[in-house]
Amino acid sequence: MKKISVVFGVLALVGLGVFWQGYVSAKTDLVKALVQKMVDPAAIAPEQDRIVTALAKRFSEADDGNISYLLGQAQTDAQREKIRERFNQYKEEMVKRTKALVNERLDLVAMVSKYNTQIFSEHFSKEELEVLYKFYSDPVGEKALRLSFQLLPQIQQQVQKEMLPVIKALEQQLEDEYQNKLMDLVEYTGTI
Repeated sequence: MKKISVVFGVLALVGLGVFWQGYVSAKTDLVKALVQKMVDPAAIAPEQDRIVTALAKRFSEADDGNISYLLGQAQTDAQREKIRERFNQYKEEMVKRTKALVNERLDLVAMVSKYNTQIFSEHFSKEELEVLYKFYSDPVGEKALRLSFQLLPQIQQQVQKEMLPVIKALEQQLEDEYQNKLMDLVEYTGTI
């Protein structure tokens, strides 16, 4: 009798494990499908371009000092012209090289997909994921998703614009309060 109970217990555990593995696999597949809907490479491309532009600008700013030095060392107008031509060619090559390296080493679509998958898996049940998937499959959901990527930078910009004066005012208020505390300390200790 004990052997039968143990066998049924093991079978129940195996069955539960198979069920759980199927549930997890279905959830994983659902998360991947949802993330595939959510991650729009066309929406991420401008961010990748901004990174390229920022890196290229750094080189450009550093090179401005270098070209000024080289132009100052040139003896003739012909030498200066050659330096400018070469320099402009070099800048174009560096922008292309920067773009190639960023595209080679920084796959933002893969990163965003990876972390969306991880975070959605952690924070949503299979049932919630199904609801999200249905919503984002609907034309209104598709529009909401598409616009959220387009509007997010505008929203961030507006929030920052409103936030900066508040932060400056808070800094000033805290600085004033700090100065008052210091004056109280000076008066208390009689150091002035």
